Amino acid sequence: MKLGAYGALRVAMTLFPLGLAYWRNYIALLAVIGIVYGAMVALVQKDFKFVIGYSSVSHMGFVLLGLMTITTIGLSGAVLQCSRTASSPDSSSPSSAAWFMTAPTPATSRCSRP
Repeated sequence: MKLGAYGALRVAMTLFPLGLAYWRNYIALLAVIGIVYGAMVALVQKDFKFVIGYSSVSHMGFVLLGLMTITTIGLSGAVLQCSRTASSPDSSSPSSAAWFMTAPTPATSRCSRP
């Protein structure tokens, strides 16, 4: 997901500035819908791996919303959010990959997935 956001920033936004100006509000609306939907679905999940997945989708909505502001602060925030959730040693919270490694798998857990 982070590679897609980087591609949107470096390639799509620079190659298609008129298309970005036209579709910006619609994409921002889809980003807000993705934020809310990803968070709501993550709240009702029973499996921790699905919680991680849906919360990652919700966080990428914030990245997309920051990109669609087309301001210095919004673009910097989107890049910071991408690098913050990546597996960098200076981040204060574990990355999604670390959460996936610590989440129980069906082979190691006593109960099976529904």
